[in-house]
Amino acid sequence: MGRRKKKAIEFPAERLVLILGDAEGVTGPLADGLSACGYRTCVLVPGEQNRWLGDARAEFALGDESVLEELRPMLCGRENDAVGGVISLLGLTDLGRHAELPTADQVRRLSDGVFLLFKALHEDLVGVCEEGTPRLINVTAMGGRFGLEGSAAEFNGAGMPIAASPLVGFFKGYRGELPDCALTCFDTSAELSHEELVDTLVDEFESDSGGVEIGLAPGRRWRVVTEERPVDTALAGPVAERGDVWLITGGADGVTALVARPLAELGCKLVICGRSPLVDESPDTAALDPGALRGHLITAARDAGEKPVPAEIEKRVQRLLKNRRIAENLALFRSLGGEAEYVSCDVRDDAAFGAAIDGIYERYGRLDGVAHGAGVIYDRLVEGKTPEMFRAVTETKIASALTLARKVRPAGLKRMAFFSSTSARFGNAGQTDYCAGNEFLNKLACRLDAEWPGRIVATGWGPWDYGMLSGELRKAYIDRGIGLLPPELGIRMFAEEMAAPDDGPSEVILSLTLDRIGEVSRGIKTPAGGRPSGL
Repeated sequence: MGRRKKKAIEFPAERLVLILGDAEGVTGPLADGLSACGYRTCVLVPGEQNRWLGDARAEFALGDESVLEELRPMLCGRENDAVGGVISLLGLTDLGRHAELPTADQVRRLSDGVFLLFKALHEDLVGVCEEGTPRLINVTAMGGRFGLEGSAAEFNGAGMPIAASPLVGFFKGYRGELPDCALTCFDTSAELSHEELVDTLVDEFESDSGGVEIGLAPGRRWRVVTEERPVDTALAGPVAERGDVWLITGGADGVTALVARPLAELGCKLVICGRSPLVDESPDTAALDPGALRGHLITAARDAGEKPVPAEIEKRVQRLLKNRRIAENLALFRSLGGEAEYVSCDVRDDAAFGAAIDGIYERYGRLDGVAHGAGVIYDRLVEGKTPEMFRAVTETKIASALTLARKVRPAGLKRMAFFSSTSARFGNAGQTDYCAGNEFLNKLACRLDAEWPGRIVATGWGPWDYGMLSGELRKAYIDRGIGLLPPELGIRMFAEEMAAPDDGPSEVILSLTLDRIGEVSRGIKTPAGGRPSGL
C-alpha cells in the first residue's frame, strides 16, 4: 500500500534509547545512526546476568526476575538517566529467527524477558509522556508480511521463525498502557539489506508513518489492515463427518462447549480436555440450588467443628456448580447424537497433555479435528501484573499449542482452530500477556497451515456475551459501543469457518463492531482485581 504522510515525533533527546539484542549487521549501525542524529543509545545484550559491559553496552538477564531490581539502577544510576525509547531487535537474533519450531522454554524466555524489562522501566516510559513521545519499535523476521497472505509458505519448508511473535502482541497491548507513545512493529523479508533496514529504523524513530504493523521488503512496504470478507457458503464443505474424532481444549464449560454442539449434532466423537476434575456429586448436594448449597456447606463446616470461611465456602460452591455444568454439557452432547469423553488435564503440562493426545490415537486410531480454546486471564496493567500472572496466561496459550504441533499427526488432520482474540490483532490495555499468547497462536497457525495438508486457522474472537467475560468488563464493552457476540451467532460463525475451503486464510477475525474495537482497544479499563477464568 502507499505510504501515509509521516508525523514528526517529539522525543526528548536527553532520554536514553535502548536497543535490545545484538543482531548481526543491524545493532551496531543502528546505534551509530541514532547517535549521529543526536540520540543517546545503549545496547542491551541478552545473557545470564545484569552487568555493565562498557562502551554503551550492557548485558541483561533475559527472562530472569532479577531484571526487576537490577536493570534500571544499572542503566540509569551512573548519570541519573531515564529511558525514553526501546527498539527490540530480539526477533532478528538467534533467539528469535531460528527455523525450527521453538520449544516452550525458548518462547517463554523471550516473552517473559520483554515483560520484565518493561515492568522495570514502566515509570521511566510514563514519565516521557510529560516531556514528549515515548518511542517503541519491534522488529521480527517472519518474511516481511507477518506470515499473512500465504507468505509463511515462502520459506520453502525451512519454517517461518515464530519464537519472537509474542513480542508483536505484547507491544500492541502495551501501547494501550502508554496512550501517548508511538509504536511501530516491523517485519522484514530475508531479501531486505541490513543497510536499508537500518535507514528505515532511524528514519522511523524520528517520524511516525501511522501504521502499527509494517512489512518491509527491498523498496517496498506493506501495512497490515483488516478487510471484511463474507464466508462463501457455495464453496463450503461439511463442518465434519459422522464418526470424526475432535479434540476440544478449554473444558466442557464455556465458549468451547458452545462450539462443540454442531460437532455433536453431526455425530462426532468429542474428547474434551479441561483442568477441572469431573467428580460424582454427593446425593446430599446434587439437588440443591446455589443458595441452598452455600447453606449446606456452612452447616456441614459447623457440624465438623470448623469455622466457616466465606471465601472458601464460595470456592467450593463454584467448583460444584462448574462440575454440574460439565456433566450437563456432556449429557447434552450425547443427546445431540455425538459421543463425549472428558479428560482432566492441565494443557500447560507437556507430558500430561501429550499423553492425552497419544491416548486419542490409541483409543480411536485417528484425530480429525482440534478446537484449541484453552485460556485464562489476569487482566492487569503491566505495573500491577506479577510475573506469575503473566506466565500463567501466556503458557496456557503457547505451551499447549506447541504440544499440539508436536503431537498431532498432520496426515490425518482435517481442521485445527486455535482460539485467538481481537486483543492480539489490535492490542488491549491490561492484556499484554493475553495479546502475546494469542499472537503466537496467530503465527503458529500461519506456519502450520503452510506446512500441513489440512486447514489450520487462528480464529480471533471478539468478546462473547458468555464465558469468562466479567460483569464489569461486559459493562465497559457496552458503554464503549462494542457489540458482544450472542452465543448462537458465535456457534454459527465457528461452524462456517470450519466448513470453509482448505485454502482459506490462516488468520481470521470473528467479531461484531470490528471498527469500534479497533478504535477503543487501547482504552478499555480493566478491573482492579484479576482472577483466572477459563474460556
